[in-house]
Amino acid sequence: MINTVFNTIKKYKMLQNNDKIVVGISGGADSVCLIFLLNELKKIFNIKIYACHINHGIRGDEAYKDEEYVKEICNNLKIELDTYHFEIKKEAISLGLTEEETGRKIRYECFNKTLLKYNANKIAVAHNKNDNAETVLFNIMRGSGTTGLSGIAPIRENIIRPLIQTERKEIEYYLNKKNIKYKTDSTNKMDIYTRNKIRIHMIPWIEENINPNIISALCQSADIIRQENSYIDSQAQIALKSCINNINKDKIVIFISKLNIFDEIIKKRIIRIAFLTFKNGLYNISYKHINAILDLTKSKTGNMIYLPRQIYAKKNYDFLEIGINKENINIKSYKINIIPEKKIYINEINKWVYLTSNPKNIQNIIYKYNNLCTYLIDYDKIKGELLIRQPLSNDKIFIEGINGNKLIKKLFSEKHIPLEKRILYPALTYKNNLVLVCGLRMSDLYKKDANTKNIMYFYFWEE
Repeated sequence: MINTVFNTIKKYKMLQNNDKIVVGISGGADSVCLIFLLNELKKIFNIKIYACHINHGIRGDEAYKDEEYVKEICNNLKIELDTYHFEIKKEAISLGLTEEETGRKIRYECFNKTLLKYNANKIAVAHNKNDNAETVLFNIMRGSGTTGLSGIAPIRENIIRPLIQTERKEIEYYLNKKNIKYKTDSTNKMDIYTRNKIRIHMIPWIEENINPNIISALCQSADIIRQENSYIDSQAQIALKSCINNINKDKIVIFISKLNIFDEIIKKRIIRIAFLTFKNGLYNISYKHINAILDLTKSKTGNMIYLPRQIYAKKNYDFLEIGINKENINIKSYKINIIPEKKIYINEINKWVYLTSNPKNIQNIIYKYNNLCTYLIDYDKIKGELLIRQPLSNDKIFIEGINGNKLIKKLFSEKHIPLEKRILYPALTYKNNLVLVCGLRMSDLYKKDANTKNIMYFYFWEE
């Protein structure tokens, strides 16, 4: 097996003389195998190894036992180790991401902290051949394009994956043969995650009934697609340069007439690559967003669409402008409990709100400052706490006339409120339902009617 890893390192030029490598180690079979193998190969490649372990705060005592075992391994191998502790569930809520996305984000942040601490230049992670095959299969079922079907790259920027051509059974054989223990994450056996279902059920079934070499077959396909994908990207890069009118870190402007010279597949690639101008690149940008931008180029001048991460695309005659709404770029998300009869300041947008049963309590404020809007709420229908937060693109509000809910982004568009201003219109919510959007409209569900006994007045203003 060491020959397989050696050949992978050589094939993809993963290591050079005097490299300093940070190895991500969880205590599981893959990462334990990786650190032992690199330790065996360090004299051949003349490298220095450091280790980084993250306790995600999810598995309680099990996670702490993993951490202690990682410390024992690194101590025995005389490898310096950095450990980090997080509560991923809380971090995920704070960041507005899934636990999986948050875990990955934090892991690589920690790897890079350790990288800087030791003046290292590369990060080694333990993705193996099975991981690659499972990723390809997972992306097929999601309807991914060629980037997703390319699987896990052996090397990306300063991240290397020496085990990417090694199967999981080879890793376990190596560890058992050398009598090296490893920890098993109990969540890997849970049949509730899609990736676990692929690994536990789907791939074994395919191996038994269709192709016993499905792991190698999927990885081979991924290699072919990755090479072809790389070539198409290189051609799209050249094409993009010929289309650019103006570019900076917050905006790129493309000549539509020059864009239209190219085939549809290259046009899509040009748009994808254009997003790499911005921080976080293509994060949260999907196939449908790319298609929507191409549709925009065929529409009337002045039309605009709104995309994730405060990104917009706008057609202006022969120009396609894709940019970031700079005005709101530093506004953080917020969520505040509304307490009746208490004046509440929303620091993020420099506005105030107040919920009261008696308008006289607020009259001096109304006359003194700029009262932006007032709403009368049927408080008989409110049986719990109210929250005020930033509006979300998928928020819907109940409108009686259409017998259902309407996306508030459509209401914003109808009122010609630009994307960069929308975060300044906070949403009042009850049990995840919109009660109102300040300055936009109120839900018909919470308006007072003939049966209302308790009315609360909701004020929104600036000072």
